Amino acid sequence: MSLASLRRYPLLLPVLLFALGLLAGARWERVQPLAPGLAAALGLGLAIFSRPWRAPGMALLAFGLGWLRVAAALPPPERPPWRRWLEDSAKIDAVWRVEAYAQCARGLCRFPARLLGYWEGGTFRSLELGLVAKGRGERFLVPGQVYRSTLKLRRPRGFRNPHSFDYPRYLRLGGVSATAFVDDLAAIRLEREAPVFFRWAGALRLRLRERIREAVPEGPARGVLAALLLGEEGMLAPEVEEDFRRAGLTHVLVVSGLHFGLVLIFFYGPIYLLLSLRRRWAEGGVARRAALGLALLPACGYGLVVGLTPSVWRGLGFCAAIFFAALWRGRRDFTATLLLVAGLLLLLHPLWIFSLSFQLSFFSVAALAYFGRAFAAWWEGAAAVRSWMQGRLPRWGATTLFASVVANLALLPLLGSAFHEVSLIAPPANLVL
Repeated sequence: MSLASLRRYPLLLPVLLFALGLLAGARWERVQPLAPGLAAALGLGLAIFSRPWRAPGMALLAFGLGWLRVAAALPPPERPPWRRWLEDSAKIDAVWRVEAYAQCARGLCRFPARLLGYWEGGTFRSLELGLVAKGRGERFLVPGQVYRSTLKLRRPRGFRNPHSFDYPRYLRLGGVSATAFVDDLAAIRLEREAPVFFRWAGALRLRLRERIREAVPEGPARGVLAALLLGEEGMLAPEVEEDFRRAGLTHVLVVSGLHFGLVLIFFYGPIYLLLSLRRRWAEGGVARRAALGLALLPACGYGLVVGLTPSVWRGLGFCAAIFFAALWRGRRDFTATLLLVAGLLLLLHPLWIFSLSFQLSFFSVAALAYFGRAFAAWWEGAAAVRSWMQGRLPRWGATTLFASVVANLALLPLLGSAFHEVSLIAPPANLVL
């Protein structure tokens, strides 16, 4: 990293130091917040009162804020009565909130939830903790809904063989303190409805899911279609999901930036044509900017329908970046945009830095962009290759082939470190898709 690159991208160092602060805060979570707090205060002072030291001050401020932010997001240490409940696998009369759509299969639903408090002796006691909940039966749960029911709590358990996947730490880095079980989802009592936009999105998701069940015969195609359109994994048969995993194609079943790009284009075209009927709007660029802004609304609605996962937030972030770039009319820099979107998402959800979905999303986009520039420069200078490929493979075909190869090669180290295996058939399978 050179000084020239730091001057060109002023966001580069603060965002990188913020991410480093997140990692340091998770690694040394027992350290008292005094040290990162002093670092943030010193950085703020340098950024405000010392012009020559403004850039290092901003970096130090970002590092301290990252450490403090992840320390606040991690689950708190176990304290009574929480520790006793986990040791005894106790049942409590709890009030909890649904955090994301449930994935239901074979009579069992799994969903993230947030404990808000519990009832003890007729008195409500507030206690906020992250949960991974499971429940018998099938009930459509909308994010934001608050329920009251009996929860059986358990401490997350890992595998006993050495060097195996550390499931408790994985949940902890996701903000989860315990697992919870609901005996009967049909018997839980609704305490408070979700916000109106989530209710509308949930109702639309439910209708779309039922339409898929009615229109597509039972089989692998139904589950794949539901996963592609809604991120609904519950309809996928275990053997189909395993086939996608072994082929290195699980990302195909995740709602990502491609979906939001298609939604944006689908609505942008008709809106732009309609607004362009007014000649002054078309010539001044007002029609283009207004069409982008209006097309963002259905893209956001689609995000609510499928659920606000890291890949969905990333797709919405880049759609918003396209809109603001059109409004600004200034220099559009990919690196600055990527850093801005990543920094804002990590500021809102600091524990996403440990999410494989978040990492894969940004690694793949960065690899395509940076290696794509090199490919474009090489293609312009490779006259012999262009003449040989003319009539055999068009430029868009060569670009697609290159993009698939680059994305697969760039993500191999990350996938290998996460799953301890690499699919050899993943590159050719991704080329086909």
